[in-house]
Amino acid sequence: MEIYSFEFYWSWFLEWFINLPLVGQILVVIGITTVIILSSIGLYYLLKGIGYLIYYLCKGIYFILKGIALGFYKLLIGIYHLIFGKQEANDNESDTSQEIELQKEPVPLIQKSVESIPSSISFCPECGIEFTDMARRKMNENGQVYCTYCGNKVESKSIKIDG
Repeated sequence: MEIYSFEFYWSWFLEWFINLPLVGQILVVIGITTVIILSSIGLYYLLKGIGYLIYYLCKGIYFILKGIALGFYKLLIGIYHLIFGKQEANDNESDTSQEIELQKEPVPLIQKSVESIPSSISFCPECGIEFTDMARRKMNENGQVYCTYCGNKVESKSIKIDG
């Protein structure tokens, strides 16, 4: 049984490559280049995926261990307070003990008469198109507005409110 070395295969490949026509040689070079580029891209994404896998596994393990340690810490603090009978210092208790009482000054009621325009007019009664925000503002300021679609003048009757 013969054992073939690298030189044998290399010389066989070169012989085959040189005997190809020029177009065939160009296509073989393009094919080899394409295979090398695609395999390097695949290797990049494979290594990137492995990196993400390791990162998220470590992150998950970290948070699990952190949660276990925090729970264990709270358990030990609870046991400590049970044994020694000490109460936990709450921030809420200190805030409520220092309340300041404010005296309210009486506010005199002033009766005034206000003209109010109902803001329920949102649609043109002629064509049914909804008014824009700017048109509604104009309606509240002036008491009238023109429809942007049909040009109809819409007036709002003001209501007098005694307060």
